[in-house]
Amino acid sequence: MSSYTGLKWSGGSGWGLGLEGKSGWSLGWYKEKSEKIDFDDFPDQRIEGDRFILGYRWR
Repeated sequence: MSSYTGLKWSGGSGWGLGLEGKSGWSLGWYKEKSEKIDFDDFPDQRIEGDRFILGYRWR
């Protein structure tokens, strides 16, 4: 489940790839496509996109 500012919740599908090194740094790439999002005043839409995540895990 993903949430986007000002929009209702929507499920969807996607996949991702991530790597984490021994130092604790990680890098991930995710490709997502939402299900149809219903709006009251606008046409229904979908959200598609890529997400890149850089992270660090403290030990």
